[in-house]
Amino acid sequence: MTFKEFWTKDLIDIHELWTIAVSDVIIALGVLLLTIFVVRVVYNKLEKNLFQHIKSKSDQKNLHFYLRLFIWGLGIVYIFKALHFPFEVLDNTTLGISTDSPLTISKLLMAIFVIFVTTFISWFTRRAFLIPFFKKRNLDIGRRYAVSQFVMYIIYTLGALAALNYLFNDLSILFGASAALLVGVGLGLQQTFNDLVSGLILLVEGTVEVGDTLIIDNQPATVQKIGLRTSTLRDPDNTFIIIPNSKLVVDKVINWSHDDNISRFSIDLNLGYEVDVDQIKQIWKDICTSQEMLSKTKEPQVDLVEFGDYALRFRFHFYCFKFEAIEGMKSVLRYALLEKLRADSIEIPIPIQRVRVEGSKKL
Repeated sequence: MTFKEFWTKDLIDIHELWTIAVSDVIIALGVLLLTIFVVRVVYNKLEKNLFQHIKSKSDQKNLHFYLRLFIWGLGIVYIFKALHFPFEVLDNTTLGISTDSPLTISKLLMAIFVIFVTTFISWFTRRAFLIPFFKKRNLDIGRRYAVSQFVMYIIYTLGALAALNYLFNDLSILFGASAALLVGVGLGLQQTFNDLVSGLILLVEGTVEVGDTLIIDNQPATVQKIGLRTSTLRDPDNTFIIIPNSKLVVDKVINWSHDDNISRFSIDLNLGYEVDVDQIKQIWKDICTSQEMLSKTKEPQVDLVEFGDYALRFRFHFYCFKFEAIEGMKSVLRYALLEKLRADSIEIPIPIQRVRVEGSKKL
């Protein structure tokens, strides 16, 4: 008895397995060994040639995974063909879902295959096209993330529609059946849809990008990720803040690094009226020049902002490009300024109040 006859029998007797044609088994084993050999050859070729150009370990791991899965998938198909497996059974076996186009095992397998191909296309597009394009155009990290995410959304959306098309030949049936449900869900998830649209707006416009430093609750926070519905930021305390995308689109947002990677900051200090202003300017310039995180191209400034009752109020400006560490930088500058003023015997005046008593009543 051949394998083809075995698969088509209504009642399978375990003892009949010994009577199956030996030639079919030999061919199946040959296909299995050939698959193992091809996987090994492809692995060695990748190590010797392609991986010399792909340095990323994650990219190498992904390429290994996709190629092994593809080769083994083909190998398994040909093994079943060698055993004369009746593939028409997959087309005739339904999964119990009653529609005009019954859901069969073959359709489910094709949908899974489409999802796998979509995942591979998204990875290959990013690795073979987007990354070289980013390097050639010298795009910043925020713009790279925005373009990459937008392209991935398009690829996965098309892949999902293709998979659904295999499961349900006519998608209008699916949409028609879920129309009433979608209306109810839409009314209840208006804010969620608002956040989804806002996420697409952020990716397209680029007003807020990955790596930008924003002011959230009066403290700086760096954008780590812009998702479809929410964005993730990290503050100087290494605490992650998750906010809806609509807040970044509708509300007022202070972005320190939108058009430039450097911004001006300041600290205030009161000094006595007898102080030498030129000496103070030189001290501040020397302090800022010694700090690596401060700009060397833009000069620090000292402004006299107010004539106080007991002191002159100065505002010391500096330019910094490490926005996430700005509070720590201010503290470092205050320490350095205090140390330099003490070394030069420049006192910081303290307000003194004198109370004069004209007289008192005796009890």
